[in-house]
Amino acid sequence: MPLTAKIRDINYINILDKILIFGLYLYALGSHSSKSAISVGVGLVLLIWLVKIIFSKDYQFKKPIRYWPFLLMLGAFLVSRNNISFIIESRTRSQIILGVFFFLALINELEDRKTIKRLLFITLAVVTISSLYAGYQYFDEGVHRAYGLARFSITLGNIAVMGAGVSLPFLFRKGNKSWQYLLFSGAFIINSSAVLFSLSRGSYLAWVAVILIFPLLKFPKALPIFLIAILLLYTFLPIPMQERFLSSFDSEESSFATRVAMWQTSLEIMGRRPLRGIGLDNFPENIPEEFDASGFREDHRHAHNNYFHFGAEAGIPALLLLIYSNYLILKQLLLAYRSQKKEEGREADFYLAALLGLAGFLLAGLTVVNFIDFQSNHYFWFLAGTGLALIKLDKQNTANANEEEHNE
Repeated sequence: MPLTAKIRDINYINILDKILIFGLYLYALGSHSSKSAISVGVGLVLLIWLVKIIFSKDYQFKKPIRYWPFLLMLGAFLVSRNNISFIIESRTRSQIILGVFFFLALINELEDRKTIKRLLFITLAVVTISSLYAGYQYFDEGVHRAYGLARFSITLGNIAVMGAGVSLPFLFRKGNKSWQYLLFSGAFIINSSAVLFSLSRGSYLAWVAVILIFPLLKFPKALPIFLIAILLLYTFLPIPMQERFLSSFDSEESSFATRVAMWQTSLEIMGRRPLRGIGLDNFPENIPEEFDASGFREDHRHAHNNYFHFGAEAGIPALLLLIYSNYLILKQLLLAYRSQKKEEGREADFYLAALLGLAGFLLAGLTVVNFIDFQSNHYFWFLAGTGLALIKLDKQNTANANEEEHNE
């Protein structure tokens, strides 16, 4: 066969798909251990997706969720600055903008359930290994605020909360074998312990909320038992950790006062600059002099709340679109979980795992801006994308079944 004919016979789409899946596995293996692996993995996924969109004659976008709120949100972020060249060196660029496109690429390109589940379990394993290392740091190395394989303790707290939430549904899954109970109980305990070792107050509060959301959705009658278990656990915690948790509500504590000052200034900015805010990446370092920043601590680099932060930086339209986008993701996963639970489907645990992981991230984000944190932000969009990809596959199966029934 002539060389030109062999070249024509090459299935380029198949090759591109394999490179894309390689990028996803690279991301999963580095999801909490290597920023380079995350960057290269996500970059490969986005590059291959873009190539397929441009060069495929009949590329069709999958839409298990509305796209327009996400795209308008990104547009609002970009126009918050007069010169969009800032995205070249922006700390928010890779976290928010590329994160959303990573989410959309996952929805469109993941077509195999087994691959989705493998990726989910690999990321959970990596998170758990990081949390295990955090325990070593805390007990053996005497690190005051453990950070695991991350650079910061707050990042560890965010990721560990998400890992604890993801592991819970699989721990209580019917039909588990003994080794599965052991594996997922270990993952839950290790990640929950890492939350404590991070000394992140936002993660403490998010963990409590996730633990209560789980029985509310899966075992409503068992909710009082989970609540009692949390109270008992609190009484056994070391005194410094109890004090750290209670300081979240102490108005005299300096960090609390700084948060309140930042939130007040954020609201003032939204009131006086409602459409575009002060520009992405300008809070708090480049706040205009017309706004009061006297109560800010120099070591606080953000508004300690996702919604106050982006409302101040990008304006009220961007804020509303961010809230609506988060709502759409959670709503789709909740509806899918309830549908699968009613049918006693095995996918129910995967939907609930993604839902709890995302809830942990968003709840922690009420006291920290984790959408600008490299590792936990990408994990958020990964869980959202894999969850929506499963929903897409369920809808396709239902449509195919209905079509076959109609043809008969």
